Order: sequence, then structure tokens, then C-alpha cells
Amino acid sequence: MYKSDYSNIKAKLENFCAYQERSTTEVKEKLKTFDMSESEVSKIIKQLEDDNFLNDERFACSYTTGKFNIKGWGRLKIKSHLRYKGISIDLIEKGLSEIDSDLYKNRLKQLAERKVSDLEKEKNPWIKKQKVIRFLSSKGYESELIYEVLASIELHFNPI
Repeated sequence: MYKSDYSNIKAKLENFCAYQERSTTEVKEKLKTFDMSESEVSKIIKQLEDDNFLNDERFACSYTTGKFNIKGWGRLKIKSHLRYKGISIDLIEKGLSEIDSDLYKNRLKQLAERKVSDLEKEKNPWIKKQKVIRFLSSKGYESELIYEVLASIELHFNPI
């Protein structure tokens, strides 16, 4: 590979990483689209890390706060997606620690209350509760917290 090709690819990857936080795995996948040897891939990854374009810890924290704040995802879904992106367990735990516990429970309660109100036409309280549980589980919240929140808003499930 010529030096100009290498420089061009490195510049493209710098832009790719500067646009939004990326994991090392995502950058490696992008590099597969170029005809490069393993040593060249490793060299570019190392340079991106040295120049602070690529940082898995920063990615984990950014991804966690973004998915929680914007999409309302729970810890289980965030953890699953970070594992898929090749982030180590230690960095996943560090990222998840960025979420305030009180804010987490409040978000879960808001989502539960919103889903309950969306289901006001559902007359069967058992079916209504199951739909809320499925919704919150799909968002990635822990079942023990779901049941705890549902117990606090149980009045919505009592038949009239």
C-alpha cells in the first residue's frame, strides 16, 4: 500500500471517529472495507488511540448516557448492545455507573405510567399489567425494578 493511500485512509477514519464516538470494533469493521494488512489496521488503530480519536472508555460512557437519556433504555439493553460492540465488561460497568440510580428509577416509573395511560382502553387488569411488563422489559429494565415500580402504581391495575 502506498503512503498516500495510508494517509487518506487514516484521514477518513479520523473523520469517521470525529463525527461521533466509535468503538474499536466499529473502526475495525470500517477498516475491513479497505484492502489493508493486519499490521496496517493495527497501526491505524494505535494512531487513532494515541491521537485520542478512539477511546473505548469514552465510547462506553457516551453510549450509555445517550441511550438512557434519549431512548430511555435500561441497563440490560445498554449492556447487551455494548457487548455486541466489543466493549469489555469493565468498561461497560464503568459506563453504566454514569447513570444516577434515582434518575434511573424515575425514568422507569415515567415509562410505566405512560404505558399504563396508553393502555387505558384495556379492561382486563392482568393483560394490561403483562403488556406494561413486556414493554419495560423490552426497554432493558431489570424485572425486580419493574415489579417494584408496578407495585407503587398498582392502583392503575385495579378493576373498576
